[in-house]
Amino acid sequence: MSKPFTQITDYEPKALIKHSFQRSFLVNSDTLDVWRWINDPRTFIDAQLPPYRVEFVPERFEVGVLNNHHGPGLNLPAVITVMEEPKYREMRYLYGSYVISPRIIRPTLIQFWLKPTDNGATQLRLVLQSWVHPWLSGPWTAFQKLFWCGFSLTINRGVARHAQRIETL
Repeated sequence: MSKPFTQITDYEPKALIKHSFQRSFLVNSDTLDVWRWINDPRTFIDAQLPPYRVEFVPERFEVGVLNNHHGPGLNLPAVITVMEEPKYREMRYLYGSYVISPRIIRPTLIQFWLKPTDNGATQLRLVLQSWVHPWLSGPWTAFQKLFWCGFSLTINRGVARHAQRIETL
């Protein structure tokens, strides 16, 4: 009997260690609006600076859709494996995904949890799991903090604009 589909990245590359990065964001929007924004391919496609690019095949969010975030020193092919509206989404990176080099950093999984707060906002929590060369564990954590800080600065505006666009359609 074969392993379930969600086990596609369960491998242990030699010389790399498990790394997990977690971050939470408070979004001043309704959970459904945050869900719609985080599951709109244009959210990620439009935010990329050349020569980096994000592609979805086909261009939508649903289980089984392929995704690739790529550019110099970056190749992150993935598949959306779980969507539980409006509270959870996961995407598994495929074998061959890497940052810098396959021998340095190999992301394996990204997860998003959405939870409404008592005041009508949404707590968005993410977990990014990777295999990382031991000497890069600290710098990888620092890079993730910096990268997701940028996400944090734009999320409230992005969700609000997305919700307004949906209302006008």
